[in-house]
Amino acid sequence: MQGPYLGEGNSGNCNIYVNFKPGTSYVSGRPNGPSTAYLDGVAFYGLGFTVGGSVKGGIGKIGEERNGQNPNGGWTMDQWTSRYIEEGGKEVWNDRGKDRRDISGRVLYWATGDSFTWYDHPSAQAGKTVTYRAQNFRVSV
Repeated sequence: MQGPYLGEGNSGNCNIYVNFKPGTSYVSGRPNGPSTAYLDGVAFYGLGFTVGGSVKGGIGKIGEERNGQNPNGGWTMDQWTSRYIEEGGKEVWNDRGKDRRDISGRVLYWATGDSFTWYDHPSAQAGKTVTYRAQNFRVSV
């Protein structure tokens, strides 16, 4: 695992890091940093990042969903976001600063025993004219 490259947090019961470092990846084809990722053959340009760490007792939930890899874990992997996006000068998304949960069991993750990682790549389809994008993230366990 790579990290920490943006930040980390540690306590007696848990530690967490976030990796945005270009040239690293979650797994092959899932790049961190400003990058192009592909989903079903379609290119998306954005900012990939990996979150990882460990917790005493393991991860039992991914957002609201039970973790099938460790259903009896006592911790929750969580990610919240708010965003504002303009395409071609027109507003296409506006959370108006209100955070919303942005993680589920469909995210690329690994959470067995006391260790965990997950990956995200907020992006827009390559070739679209994104005039402006502002997005905030909060990750936690």
